[in-house]
Amino acid sequence: MTKLYDAHAHLNFPDYDGDREEVIRRAFDTGAEFIVNIGSGMGMKGNYDAVGIANAHEKIYATVGLHPHEASLFSEEVLKEIESMADNPKVIAIGEVGLDYHYMHSPREAQVKAFRAFIGTARKKHLPLVIHSRDANREVMEMLKEQKAGDVAGVIHSYSGDREQAAVALELGFYLSINGIVTFKNAQALRDAVATLPVERLLIETDCPFLSPVPHRGKRNEPAYTAYVLGEIARIKQIGEERLSEILLDNAEKAFGIGADRIIAYVLRNNLYLNITNRCTNACAFCPKFGNDYYVTDFNLKLFKTEPSYDEIIGAIRDPSGYDEVVFVGFGEPTQRLDVVIRVARWLKEHGVRLVRLDTDGLGNLLYNRDITPQLAEYIDAVSVSLNAPDAQTYARMCPSPYGEAAYSAVREFLQAAKQRFRYVTATMVSLPNIDVEKTRAVAREHGVDLRVRLYYKKSLRDKVD
Repeated sequence: MTKLYDAHAHLNFPDYDGDREEVIRRAFDTGAEFIVNIGSGMGMKGNYDAVGIANAHEKIYATVGLHPHEASLFSEEVLKEIESMADNPKVIAIGEVGLDYHYMHSPREAQVKAFRAFIGTARKKHLPLVIHSRDANREVMEMLKEQKAGDVAGVIHSYSGDREQAAVALELGFYLSINGIVTFKNAQALRDAVATLPVERLLIETDCPFLSPVPHRGKRNEPAYTAYVLGEIARIKQIGEERLSEILLDNAEKAFGIGADRIIAYVLRNNLYLNITNRCTNACAFCPKFGNDYYVTDFNLKLFKTEPSYDEIIGAIRDPSGYDEVVFVGFGEPTQRLDVVIRVARWLKEHGVRLVRLDTDGLGNLLYNRDITPQLAEYIDAVSVSLNAPDAQTYARMCPSPYGEAAYSAVREFLQAAKQRFRYVTATMVSLPNIDVEKTRAVAREHGVDLRVRLYYKKSLRDKVD
């Protein structure tokens, strides 16, 4: 049996007031694993209704936000209310939000302001985004890049086939969601685009009650009809429907974090690694998380909803004895949570851990506008600092940050300070093409430290680090 789902439904719309429960039952009778019900589109009432439906059904989830048509309703009070709603365990994304320059139901300025704020909310709440874009693809993609939306990624809803949009979206780690349009006779351009897209980055949706697929075009759409979308993609991709449904279900679970447990502590060899944040100062070109790949071996390190608290970290560690070392590392910069690092490191030393290590980008002194190495050195024995380049210009290109070329000097100054305070200090780099390893090694030696080179390779569309 094929495994279906609907990544984008509007079950709270009045179109379903007469038979909502029957529509939901039909979806699950035809094999739906879950439905993502979109809160935006009917003002704040739509958000409340979407969350209410999700709370009443185990396999229905909600998103919250304001549609660009509603951007004129945006205010700080509205934003606070939506952020409060986002704390509900059944709320799994912020959206649909974005820009719509086709109908212009809200002024451009209002749309841009609201969109920027909601990207911030998604990053604050560690939730993916559901993006609406109509006649504004370039502006939407620029905003996503500018506001570091790749930190959370998400879904481009109702993907239209725009190749430039797809390239940027995939680079930022977003998934592309396909709906009933792909079955329309006049949608050959979209079918051609789907043929070229990586299947591991596609989702299926209805956008019901709109855009019913053939053979139901012109009638009210409903979640059960994702079967027709799946069938058309299977035909285009020449993949069996059952196998394709497994791939697309896995994609959706990754995109929305459905069924994902936060991995806080994990063991490789005889080392314990602590994953405490996905936030970063840099947006490194080689980081696989910008391809929405948060895996280290079999561990998915994406932190959905919230970062772990101090108590949760200690609970995940359990018994720290017996490990060769305990390491603060993950798909984020640990010093973004400096106080937590210090508290946990102190606890580790109090419980007999021999070697505590911090993997860092070395930008903590810039972040806090002070030298943090004395504070770290009280409880941390070793640091690995990401040098990554032989000069400031190369570093700024490969590891862009708000600090520009000043970041590289800060990394070198951190290395120098670390050498004076920690028992073990190592500089690291990723062996990217056209980055001079020996020149980078020479820089490390100027600071009296060794350079560890991590291998780089490319898999599928994503750059990965070994």
